[in-house]
Amino acid sequence: MKILIGDDSALIRDILAAAFRREGAEVVLAQNGAEVLKIAVEQRPDTILMDYAMPMLNGLSVLRQLKSSPSTERIRVYLLSGFSDGKIIEQAKAAGVDGFFIKPFDVHEVAERVRSDAARFG
Repeated sequence: MKILIGDDSALIRDILAAAFRREGAEVVLAQNGAEVLKIAVEQRPDTILMDYAMPMLNGLSVLRQLKSSPSTERIRVYLLSGFSDGKIIEQAKAAGVDGFFIKPFDVHEVAERVRSDAARFG
């Protein structure tokens, strides 16, 4: 599985990357929404985990662009957020998000959910 992790926090990127690499995943990292979008289009990862609040393009904007393009609409996308605002979660669901994790999250639960979804949905 190839997973793209996008977050402006190096600590979050490193923690998630380590968890997925331990499971044998190929991990690609991005620091902002524009990088996530560019890498997603060029490399077509199986899964994207990205922060809702990132520089340049926020996660919701990236999600909408990915899900509206035939070439990237099938990529599983999960948003991470320090905000538990119901409106944000509803907007993400309406845009086609596959999952939403509130920070601070348990990295093992995130990895398990992503792995489980990948096995179930291919």
